[in-house]
Amino acid sequence: MHNSRSGSTPSRMVRAVAERYGVYYDSMPKTAARITRAAGLDWDSKRCDSQLTGSGGGSTIQGYGLERLLEAVRLVEAKAVATGQPPRACIGAWR
Repeated sequence: MHNSRSGSTPSRMVRAVAERYGVYYDSMPKTAARITRAAGLDWDSKRCDSQLTGSGGGSTIQGYGLERLLEAVRLVEAKAVATGQPPRACIGAWR
């Protein structure tokens, strides 16, 4: 995983989060956006991913998008701990 704000996120990480939360995976940006929004956070494609770029490289998540996804994971995991429910059940509470 890249630590710089300009690097992209490996798809295996997004797939693992999606699997843990029972969220459908179709592409990295769409799945990360779905998870982030389900956790009650905003997802701005201009800052978070490459879907809107003219280069056609629309399947990557940028550093800011990774930060948003990780914040969503922190929220869901904290809710799971606080409620004693599995994370899969907690993310559904925001849908």
